[in-house]
Amino acid sequence: PHGRFVHVYINGVYWGQYHLRERWNAAMASDYLGGSKQDYEAINANNTGSNFLPGVVFDGSGQYWAETQNLVNGASPFINAASHLDIPNMIDFMLLWVSGDSESEVRLLGSKAQGQPFRFQMKDADGFLRNPGKAVNNAGPFNLTSSSLIRKNPDYAMLVADRIHMHFFNDGALTPERNIARLQK
Repeated sequence: PHGRFVHVYINGVYWGQYHLRERWNAAMASDYLGGSKQDYEAINANNTGSNFLPGVVFDGSGQYWAETQNLVNGASPFINAASHLDIPNMIDFMLLWVSGDSESEVRLLGSKAQGQPFRFQMKDADGFLRNPGKAVNNAGPFNLTSSSLIRKNPDYAMLVADRIHMHFFNDGALTPERNIARLQK
């Protein structure tokens, strides 16, 4: 989202620096992806420690989200849910999350009417890169990044490997050099 960092004072007391940004909601999805905001569903989800919650619908009817959950919880989720869930985006979200020990708040936006699969947006990255040595023991939303699921589908396994290679090697977005450059900027 577009945003900027701001210093916040309340009644003359400094509360620190905050990231003032657009809200992940149906109106934002409509602005960026087209269609009306009534076409979109926006979902809030958080990690409870071992699994992601099913998500709370805060824009839209929730029907598209319910269909998506049924597909990813059924047989062959990688194949069956591809029209409802942006799988490469979900993998990228998980790579960011596990590499940074970030808080696991996620927002999802999708539209059946607009043919837009749900996309993951990291909501609360204030803890990002807080402890890079800590292993994250969670397979993410719907357990879609579980090693057992990856082993069951060679195409999915290759997609995960391709996304890792793209981001962590050859000047990818998550190489140390690119992270340092972003931090210095």
